[in-house]
Amino acid sequence: MDKKHVISLVELAERFAKAKGMEKLGYQWLRKAPGRGAAKNAKVGNSLAVLKAIRSFNSKNSKPIEVLKARGYDGTPKQVLVIKKNDIIRLKGFLLRGGGKAKGATAAATTFKIVGKVDL
Repeated sequence: MDKKHVISLVELAERFAKAKGMEKLGYQWLRKAPGRGAAKNAKVGNSLAVLKAIRSFNSKNSKPIEVLKARGYDGTPKQVLVIKKNDIIRLKGFLLRGGGKAKGATAAATTFKIVGKVDL
């Protein structure tokens, strides 16, 4: 798998924060930057918001979105959570149609696991 086929959850959260209609969904797409960026009130993408959205999507669809750990995504050896770019459209459409409101979802239906690891 190549880097051009995946996107990190942090970058996806930043894209969702800028997208029309996504601010009304109740997800906190941006969060305060850790470390030195906090003093400047900088905002970064909130990967936990994207994970919640993916969890809600996976609980209601037969073909789930797979989350992978990618080493070397940003040029460093640390692992980053990524999804395939072709899953962005499915997730965004689901959220904009009101599917992100998980009413009556149980813990068993919304369990989450990382599918695999890739090196980029």
